[in-house]
Amino acid sequence: MEKERQQNEEIDERLLELTSLIEISKTLNSTLNLKSILDNVLRTPMGRMMINKGIILLEKGEREFSVETVKGMPRELLGKRITIIEHPDIPFLVDELQEEKYEWIDFFKRFGIKLLLPIMSKNKTLGFIGFGDKIIGGKYKEREMEFLLSISNLAATSIENGIIFEELREVNKKLDHSIQELNTLFDIGKELNSTLDSGKIVKLLGYALMGQMMVNKFALFFENDGTMELNYVKGIKELRFSTSKKNDREFLKDLCSIDKPYIVKEDSELLKDVYFRKYGFIAIIPMRIQDKTKGIICLGKRVDGKNYTDDNLEFLSTLGNQAMIALENARLFEETLEKQRLEEELAVAKQIQEQLLPKEFPDFPGFDIFAVNISSKQVGGDYFDIIRLDKNRLAIAIADVSGKSVPAALLMSNLQASLRALARAEISISDMISRINNMIFENTSPDKFITFFYGVIDGTTRKMKYCNAGHNPPFLVRKDDSHLLLDKGGLILGIMENLSYEEEEVRLFQGDVMLLYTDGVSEAMNVNDEEFGEQRIEEILKKNRNLSSDKLISKIISAVKEHCKNVPQSDDITMIAIKVI
Repeated sequence: MEKERQQNEEIDERLLELTSLIEISKTLNSTLNLKSILDNVLRTPMGRMMINKGIILLEKGEREFSVETVKGMPRELLGKRITIIEHPDIPFLVDELQEEKYEWIDFFKRFGIKLLLPIMSKNKTLGFIGFGDKIIGGKYKEREMEFLLSISNLAATSIENGIIFEELREVNKKLDHSIQELNTLFDIGKELNSTLDSGKIVKLLGYALMGQMMVNKFALFFENDGTMELNYVKGIKELRFSTSKKNDREFLKDLCSIDKPYIVKEDSELLKDVYFRKYGFIAIIPMRIQDKTKGIICLGKRVDGKNYTDDNLEFLSTLGNQAMIALENARLFEETLEKQRLEEELAVAKQIQEQLLPKEFPDFPGFDIFAVNISSKQVGGDYFDIIRLDKNRLAIAIADVSGKSVPAALLMSNLQASLRALARAEISISDMISRINNMIFENTSPDKFITFFYGVIDGTTRKMKYCNAGHNPPFLVRKDDSHLLLDKGGLILGIMENLSYEEEEVRLFQGDVMLLYTDGVSEAMNVNDEEFGEQRIEEILKKNRNLSSDKLISKIISAVKEHCKNVPQSDDITMIAIKVI
């Protein structure tokens, strides 16, 4: 009878443990909040087994573990990092480990942790769960350790999911921050590009630095004939440089060699860093154009006490380059105002436009790609881009910005900045186009808009996803001379906010030919005011489908010139030809 009673008690206890494990599993799987998961991992066994202390550490780097949550222990331990080089892979009692072999065990002994359980997933240690003494006294029994090990095994998957969720949330936070920074750059860029007064541009840059970085001490240097000159200073009255002093001359000349933003190191003995520390500058940002440093931004400590992050430096670099472009435009304008004001304005805009267009095309196996942009006498807003996203994916874009001259070119630069910022983000094409539309809408006047086509080709699957925002539908001519018009998408960019866009996927086959073009091709006029038209484009594509992409474009250009003859080109001609080989 006594043996039967003991067996029944053991069965009841096992059932209770199983019930507890089921409840714990339900609790852990009911949330992705990492803190809630960790608290539940400690709370349930500590309550059931009457344990006085609990701690969980998670892996934060190679051999480094951080205290993430504690129960019955000082909260000052949260965030503390411990290096654990070697450890048992099964539950172990702390007092049984030799300190000579496991030096890190002293930390747990000092805080009264008696039992440690590795949190294992796929033979990888995610962290450790530690428990103190049982309040009722006595050592941990084998069955109790088995129960706690079961909890550790159940927790591993939930903890791993929680970690992934936290990482995804952090990625989303960074993406939102990048979008906010992009919007800020749009706003500041709009102000910088709204004037050709260099003095006003410098002041606008200063206000932006103070407002965005919370600084009250900074200096701006601009290049002049191979050396830097101090142009603007805030918060330092005694900042002076004399060309008669050798060290000052060397310092100002040395500034021209800075090509990347950086934080001044306390132990650097470089002459320029010694000068920077002397005047309290800790963040240095070059202002560059065409791979040349044309200015330097020097920033003191932030008023809010925060350190400069890599994201801050990247933001400041973009801002500085944008300001330098504005300053360069102002300089060009001021130098030529007395002679050929209108012609020089167009030259500046043309330069901006040409810098934005790709100079070379990526080698993409299985595809023959060629593109061309032929500017008219007036600077237009045609834009195309070919972006290698990764080993297997290639993005293609073509756009036509409304208007002419500088406003169109600057709006085109904003489009490129948006596209380049979002192209590699983990979002759908339709969502990306919607975001770009909102940015364009928020940062342009109602009479400014953009027709835009964007597609991503997967070289492995030979499929292309695309979205057409009111642009001339590209032709996709098949080997059997049938063709598709790639017209799925939505309205043109910039006329309304919060628009939804549609994306479509098409299969690409060997022998297919795709042509993207702007209306400078289809609307080219002859002396009788007759347009070149889409039908002629289609006929040329079908007739010359076997030609390489560059020769195919040459055929179209020749046909347009023959059609127009003595009529001057009135609009930009931009084309991208893609042949599947």
